[in-house]
Parts: sequence; structure tokens; C-alpha cells
Amino acid sequence: MPASTAMRRRRWPASVLALVLLMAGASLLASPARGQAAPPEPDELEALIVPYREILLTRMSEVLAVSPTEMRARDPEGPLGNLACDIVLASARRTTGLPVDLCVLNNGGLRASLPLGAVTLGHVYEIMPFDNEIVILRLSGPQIRVLADEIAAGGGEPVAGLSLAIRDGRAAELRVGSDGDLAPVADREYLVATSDYLASGGGRMEALWHPLGDALVTGVLVRDALVEAFRAAGERGPDEEDLGTLPVPTLGRVRLVEGGGR
Repeated sequence: MPASTAMRRRRWPASVLALVLLMAGASLLASPARGQAAPPEPDELEALIVPYREILLTRMSEVLAVSPTEMRARDPEGPLGNLACDIVLASARRTTGLPVDLCVLNNGGLRASLPLGAVTLGHVYEIMPFDNEIVILRLSGPQIRVLADEIAAGGGEPVAGLSLAIRDGRAAELRVGSDGDLAPVADREYLVATSDYLASGGGRMEALWHPLGDALVTGVLVRDALVEAFRAAGERGPDEEDLGTLPVPTLGRVRLVEGGGR
């Protein structure tokens, strides 16, 4: 069992909860118990809901950046998963000042694709609807090898700072590093950025459940890190008329290969 299950809950964002509660309240008003006064007329309910709905829709329609292509999360890897991991890894390093080595997320946590063209705040909420926080774990070299085997056994998951081949359901050619500076896994401790959900019993990567010591909770939501990075990528320069474009990560971090040894 994981060391802690306190972080495991999938937390829905406040804006979504507000809309659900608003609609639930409207439903209750429309169906009073026996003996209660008649409910408000439909137009009165609509008048009550419209301001909140318009505020939410206006907020969610904010354009953050432009995507030069559609990005999806898929096995063994996809550009959306790679982009999310790049962003989470950079956020973890920036937030803590620690030399975080790698990031592992899961495809199941990325619930929608990133469209070609304008990317809105609403799109980010669709991709990451849960309030999962970025946490940092300390794992040993042997634990990294186990983690890689678990990624391979599942057919692949999004990673950054990690490279591996999947051969016969096991991890091969395992390397840690980024920007072309890849090295075999050593017998040392590694800092791994992931989500509190995966670190506390969610998903199928059990190596994340048993870190060396307690997880470091950054207080940064995965979704907020994505929003911040998308906004930064989309910022206009002084002479620019159009929003900036998101980077499209190259593939090759998790590869399917045939036969051979480890």
C-alpha cells in the first residue's frame, strides 16, 4: 500500500463545482417537496443562472496561446503527454530550486486532446479537470529501474528526463537526462516530479508509492503549471499582432522495439 492516501482524491476545480452546485440548486428549486410553495418560473431560474454561466464561459474562453498542431496523449507516447511532462518538470525545478531529474505522469490523467489553433483556458480544464498537485519524490536507482519496467508493462506513459525502449513488455536502453545529456541509471538518488494522485496510490506505477522519505508537495496544481506555461508561450511581443505558439515536443522518449536483450 502507498505510504499515504491523503493526496489520492481527485479534486474537481472550484469553477466546475460552482456550476454543478448552481445547477443542482436550480433542480431542487424546480422540484419542491410536498407542501412547499410552487417553484420559481423557468424564466426566473434562467435569470438567476445566466450571470454565473456567462462569467464562467467568459473565463473559460480566454485564449492562452496557439497550437501549431493537434496534440494527443497516446501509447507508448504522444506530444501532449511529453509537453505536459516538460512543463511539470520545469515548474518543479523553478518552484523548489531543486535539481529535479525527471517527470512521470499518466495518460489517464490527460482527459482531452489539445486542438489545432487557439488554445483556451477551457481546453486546459478539459485536458486536466482535476486539482492534482505537483509533488517531488526521492527514488533510488533500483526504484527508477522498477518504475521504468512498470511504464513498459503498461505500454508507455508520459515522461520527461527519461528515455527507454519497451522490449517484450520490459524496459530496455534506460537513460536519465534531457537536452541530449542522457546517462544510464546510476546507484544514486533521483528526484522525480509527478502528481499527488500517482504518488499516493493512483494509477499502476507502484514504484511511486514508496519513495525514500516523504513527498515534497509543491502547492502547484498540474493544471496551473500548464496554464502558466501556455500563457508564457502565447505572450505577444511589442511588435507582434498574433499570440505565440506552443512548442511541439519531439517523440522518441518511450519507444517500442522488437526482440533482443535488455
